[in-house]
Amino acid sequence: MKFTNTIQQNTSLVVMAIFSISLLIFIAAPVGQVSDSKYALLVSQSLLDHGSIYLDHYNLPKIESHGYQPYQLEIVDNHTFYYFPIGSSILSVPFVAVANFFGVYPTNSEKSFGTKAILKFFGVPPVENDSDHSIEGETIIQRVLAALLMSGLSIIFYFLSRLFLSMKWSLLVVFSIILGTSVLSTASRALWSHT
Repeated sequence: MKFTNTIQQNTSLVVMAIFSISLLIFIAAPVGQVSDSKYALLVSQSLLDHGSIYLDHYNLPKIESHGYQPYQLEIVDNHTFYYFPIGSSILSVPFVAVANFFGVYPTNSEKSFGTKAILKFFGVPPVENDSDHSIEGETIIQRVLAALLMSGLSIIFYFLSRLFLSMKWSLLVVFSIILGTSVLSTASRALWSHT
C-alpha cells in the first residue's frame, strides 16, 4: 500500500513537471502567428457582451479602397461573421471571461489594463489602428490558451507512452513530440479552428 502511494506521488510530480516545463517552453517560444485565427476570440467576446456571433457591434475593417476585406471576415446579409468554424470561439468563451477579469480583452477597451501592462513589461508598443479589434489582446489570450492546451496534450502523450515504455523513454517521447513536431511550431502558437 505504501509502495502504491509512492508511485502515485512520483507520477503526480512527473506530470506536474511535464506540464510546467511544456508551458514554459510554449510561452517563452518567440514565434507568434495569429493569421487564420485572427478575430476568433472577438467572436467569444461578442458572445459574452452581446450574446451573438455577429461582429456587427464592433468597428472592424470593411472593404477597403482596393476592394478587399480581411479574409477572416465574411459579410452575409449585411452582417459581419468570422469566416472559419466557430467551435473554438464558443469553447473559448470561459477563458476569454477569465482573461477579461485580468484586464485582457480582444477588443480595444479602456478596461484593457492587463493588455497594456503585459505590452509595457515586454517593451512592445501597441499597434495603432482604427478598429475595435485589439490584435495584442487577442494574441495574448490565444498564446496562453494554446500553450495550456498543448501542455495538457503533453500529459496525454506521457500517459499513452507509459502504456508501452518506461518513464525515461516516455519522457524522451513526450519532449521529442513537443519540441520536434508542429506542436511547438504551430499548435501552441495560436488558437486554430482545429485546436
